Amino acid sequence: MSTSWYRINLSRQEADSGEPEIVRAAFRGAYIARNGPRGAALYGGWDNARDTYSLYFTPPAHRCARALLKAYAGEACDPPDTRGLDWLYGDPGAPPGYRLAF
Repeated sequence: MSTSWYRINLSRQEADSGEPEIVRAAFRGAYIARNGPRGAALYGGWDNARDTYSLYFTPPAHRCARALLKAYAGEACDPPDTRGLDWLYGDPGAPPGYRLAF
């Protein structure tokens, strides 16, 4: 299992055209196909400093999102503070190390 978080960055134009929902739906399908891996979750939110919408995948999500991450040039990243993000799909009981909101 990967120990890295992964991120996909979408431009404002991509986000405004509904791309986050396309990624969420694709992740949902992959998550269900893998029987909902424990701790696998997708978060999203605006990165105003870079004017991008960022989608974050927990380390357990990597296993069911590999093709999606490749298609969108996803990259490994530092763990985000999920308190500032929206939970989009996946394990709502993601382990505390993955879901930092208290």
